[in-house]
Amino acid sequence: MLSATEVSILVVLGLVGWCYLLVPSNNADLGSLSTVSDPRTMSLIQKTYPRPLAQNMAALTHGSTHFFLTGPVDGKRIVLIHGITAASFPQVIERLAERGFYVLSYDLYGMGHSSSPGIPYTAETYALQLRDILNHVGWTKSILLGFSLGGAIAIQFAQVHPELVEKLVLVAPAGLKKGVPGAARIFEVPSIGEVLFYMIGRRVLGARTRKHEKGLIAEPYKSVFIAMQRLNIYAHPGFLRTYYQIIRNGPIRFMEPLYESVGKKLGKRVLCIWGQQDTTAVFSEESQ
Repeated sequence: MLSATEVSILVVLGLVGWCYLLVPSNNADLGSLSTVSDPRTMSLIQKTYPRPLAQNMAALTHGSTHFFLTGPVDGKRIVLIHGITAASFPQVIERLAERGFYVLSYDLYGMGHSSSPGIPYTAETYALQLRDILNHVGWTKSILLGFSLGGAIAIQFAQVHPELVEKLVLVAPAGLKKGVPGAARIFEVPSIGEVLFYMIGRRVLGARTRKHEKGLIAEPYKSVFIAMQRLNIYAHPGFLRTYYQIIRNGPIRFMEPLYESVGKKLGKRVLCIWGQQDTTAVFSEESQ
């Protein structure tokens, strides 16, 4: 018979081993939607966000990046930088292309068909990815349009490379919060927060996605947005780690000095847009 102490030790060792299996390595590339091998999931991906052609993949500093170009090649160049759910721009891309813009859109690291490299998911990392993809397609100066997380990435890029930014459009940009809101702070607790996030993260994010479904009748364009959220949350092998890393280290708060600096550098070439009913990037809170 095992003593109570021995049983306790075995339980602790079992829990440690389980946590080790639950939490992925921070140094490994976890892949993308393109690396999924389950037949049913692959079929869903093909219907929602098909695997790209080789010509739409670029080998960059930290991994492969999925990108595509749309519109007349002689049009005014604009780069779209999406938010944390990826591929939330299809209607915007179409409208801009119809109006004569040459549009570059791409998947951020850890989302969509881009790699999930084992690196810190910081503002600097994503700004370097943007610089790399611009170099890959041979673009110099262009308009940047950043949505949510993409807005914060655009700010970081404009701070480092203002000479490459013709104009800056920020839609409900991230980076102006003073901290992690409410109950999400538990995920910042070292070790415990990480394990907890991998235990319940998919359920929490899935529940948030379901809230958007209520607006589909009034805003049917959200269907693509919601479908992509689901793919990333439930099918993407690296998305949970990416999301957690962004919560911990990403450009989602305390960026006021950068916003002020970029505002001084670009002046009237910056346009910021917030929605009156936005409950995530609330103008009254983030404009103080």
